[in-house]
Amino acid sequence: MIKSTVRGVASAVTAVVAPAYWRAIANCRILILMYHRVLPLDSRECRHEQAGMFVSPDTLDMHARVLRNHFEIVHLEDWLDKVNNGLTVPRLACALTFDDGWRDNFVHAFPVLKAHKVPSTIFLVSQFVDSPREFWPNTVARLLAFVAQQPDEARLPEKLSRAIALPLSAIQSNRVADRRSIDQAINILKGFDETKLKDTLGEFYNSSGLTRDVVNRAEVREMSETGLIRFGSHGATHRRFRLDVNPQDLEVEVVGSKDQLSEICGREVRLFCYPNGDTTQEAVSLVRKHYFGAVTTQRGWHLPTRDQFLMRRIGVHDDVSRTETSFLARISGWL
Repeated sequence: MIKSTVRGVASAVTAVVAPAYWRAIANCRILILMYHRVLPLDSRECRHEQAGMFVSPDTLDMHARVLRNHFEIVHLEDWLDKVNNGLTVPRLACALTFDDGWRDNFVHAFPVLKAHKVPSTIFLVSQFVDSPREFWPNTVARLLAFVAQQPDEARLPEKLSRAIALPLSAIQSNRVADRRSIDQAINILKGFDETKLKDTLGEFYNSSGLTRDVVNRAEVREMSETGLIRFGSHGATHRRFRLDVNPQDLEVEVVGSKDQLSEICGREVRLFCYPNGDTTQEAVSLVRKHYFGAVTTQRGWHLPTRDQFLMRRIGVHDDVSRTETSFLARISGWL
């Protein structure tokens, strides 16, 4: 309780001090926000989604209103164009980005963004567009939910059961797939390199889900035609760039995805988002050759003088930004 109280006081103070500090600083900078899913809190999809993966439509609506009061909201691509051409940029700019290309970005985020005329970039996984393929963390969450509901019938692959033995045991004992246990299981598996992860998940790696979770071409085109939503690449298969990625796979993820997505979107895809924020020297070098800029998951604001292929962002999700106070404290980057 003491920690919670201290955290609340710190957030309240930061929410007041940060905007005053932003107005006082002289150098230009841009706040790049990182979103993933936009889900109603009572939706089926929200029930087993990781807490750090979503905001509600109401929360996104509040974010848009608050941001308008403090920043000039811009397309990240346009801001970079001005920086590279020596043109004047807003002293305080903000760019919204959404990772993965979830269908709920079209269903729930797009109406909010249109209502507030907020330009945004959605980073798509090229081979997932028009596909029922499922991101492996969601497969794990779905499997664990089934274990909780049908403990006598569920049979996970032996390697997977061994890898996540602790959270799996908690779920089997309590017969509840709570978010904490799901987070533990996914975080354990995120520590595996790509080869070991595929081997552990077996047939379930990037398998087909029960529903289509990712946008299709028609939805991409509808959003693109407004001029409000632009798209970048999040790789071909969302493969993480770690030391085990070979040059051929890297070419597919970086160059192949750009070609495919440019055709899907009807315009050149110029921005890249490193899957899971993982980078290698080889990956960054290849991205530099084929894109105009790239974002990471490293936390912070981006300055025009910094490397535009390693741009920092601040992730926002419902549990840390549901109120105006907590949102302002979060985007300050101080807490």
